[in-house]
Amino acid sequence: MLESLSKQIGVLTFMAAVAILPHHASSEPVEGIVLPSKQVVLNAPLPSILKEFTVREGDKVEAEQPLAFMDDSLQQASLKSAEFQAASMTAIRNAELVLEDAQIQVERILEAQSSDAASEWEVRRTKLQAETAAAQLEQAREQQELAKIQLELERARLERYAVLAPFTGRVLRIDAEAGASLTQQDQLLTLVAMDPLEAHFHLPSTDYGKLEVGREYTLATDASRQLSFNAKLITIDPVIDPASQTFRVVFEIDNADEALPSGFAVWVDPDAVGGEAAAAVSTESHGFLD
Repeated sequence: MLESLSKQIGVLTFMAAVAILPHHASSEPVEGIVLPSKQVVLNAPLPSILKEFTVREGDKVEAEQPLAFMDDSLQQASLKSAEFQAASMTAIRNAELVLEDAQIQVERILEAQSSDAASEWEVRRTKLQAETAAAQLEQAREQQELAKIQLELERARLERYAVLAPFTGRVLRIDAEAGASLTQQDQLLTLVAMDPLEAHFHLPSTDYGKLEVGREYTLATDASRQLSFNAKLITIDPVIDPASQTFRVVFEIDNADEALPSGFAVWVDPDAVGGEAAAAVSTESHGFLD
């Protein structure tokens, strides 16, 4: 009961706080910035010499596409050694022959015991030798299984020498040179996703509650709102910053042809819902780079 009362008080307190916020019949356009939907800096995956890049700045790449390779010559040698060890049957075959001989000795000593030509101690010792041979064979088989596991480990280590694209995007910047000795703290390249783009805004708290996630709104490439297009609202931060009395919202901009760059300013009017007339987007129609 106390918990329920506490929740009710909390809700009433929030409603009261919202009620005393200044109210505006209409909102003023707010400036935001267009950014890539994803951006990542890829470092060297391990300490090694950079062998080569397979891409150039500006190249479009697919997810999992190789972007660069580190020098893997030593790892290739380790892999070959592991492959040899995993394929070798010598230790197992040798252990099998030792066991076969020990079993023959057991048969002979038992025949000798039946004619009182071997003591109980000799029989026990011969059987123990056969059991030891059997254990050595089992150990050889286990060693081969371990060699197979080591082989898989060396293959996995070799894969680390290839730098793969974590998502589909474009190479924005290359920060290293082939032949350089790198550590895991050294940057290789920067990758960005240009489709879709995202427009980030910090709206005044008085606009909280006006927007709806999943709905399209009109964004403009200039303050006069003469050049505009639609974008879908994908995020509304649930917390209002107490210092600035603003909250963050993020819009998603379709950029399948990658005609739009990132980094340009846009304006949004929370009261302006998107429509069909503003649906087309291109750098030619907007002219914001002119």
